[in-house]
Amino acid sequence: MVKIYTDAAFDPNKKMAAIVTLYHQSNERFQFSEFVPQIEDNHQAEFKAMILCLEKLIQQQLLDQLCQIYSDSKIVISSIEKEYVKDERYQPYLNKILSLKKNFSLIFFNWIPEKQNLAADQLAKSVLHKHIKAIKK
Repeated sequence: MVKIYTDAAFDPNKKMAAIVTLYHQSNERFQFSEFVPQIEDNHQAEFKAMILCLEKLIQQQLLDQLCQIYSDSKIVISSIEKEYVKDERYQPYLNKILSLKKNFSLIFFNWIPEKQNLAADQLAKSVLHKHIKAIKK
């Protein structure tokens, strides 16, 4: 079984975000992050974080593993479960997630409170801060 944690950090003033995926397999820990220089809101960043998560799992060839994905974004987890989003701005993101999801044998998406997602949260904030600081130089 692979446990995966995903999160995003968003700066509403600069409209920038960082997205991250952390996963544990056996005794190994893997982390992936991306800086998103232009994005509308935190929800879009959280959807992009889930897409990054699924793409990295595919690249790591974990398609036949039991994958438990954890996110503190209720809108993302709820949208995946219902295969529906109220706000049409998020539909392309959901479509991509549902398409990627089809590659996996056994995958579960779980909402967790922010306090249980601290490692991913701290990494996302760190990546965002690092990139914003570099831009200011």
